[in-house]
Amino acid sequence: MRKNTMTDVHVQTVEPQALKPEDAITLTDAAIAHIETWIAKQGGGVGIAFGVKPAGCTGWKYVVDFAETAPVDAHEFKATDSVSVFVDDKSMPFVKGTRIDYVKEILKQGFVYHNPNEKDACGCGESFGV
Repeated sequence: MRKNTMTDVHVQTVEPQALKPEDAITLTDAAIAHIETWIAKQGGGVGIAFGVKPAGCTGWKYVVDFAETAPVDAHEFKATDSVSVFVDDKSMPFVKGTRIDYVKEILKQGFVYHNPNEKDACGCGESFGV
C-alpha cells in the first residue's frame, strides 16, 4: 500500500467556507486520462493528492502523490466520478485555482501546472514563488 504524504508547510489555513468556485483545482482531459491510467495500473484508487513543499530557489515545489484512498482533512475536487484531486489545508493558499494538465512530448512528459497564484519561477522550472 502506498502512503499519501505531504510535507508540512507553515501558513495560515483556509477555512472550507472561505473557498470560492474559482478556487477549485481543475484537470484537463489529458490529466484525467493519465490519472485514470495510473489508477488502473495501481489496481484502484481515488485520484491524486496535490500540494506544495518548500524547495528550490523561489520557495515552493509542486507535489503529486497517488491517492489510494481519500486523505483525511483534505479538500476534495472531483474531476469525474472516479478521479478526484485532494489538497491539504496548508497547501491550499498556494494552489487554489490551479489547472493541472498532462503533456507527453518527445523530450518532456509529466504534469504541467497553470497556477494563478504563481508570481515567479526559477529558470529550470523546478520551483515557484507566490
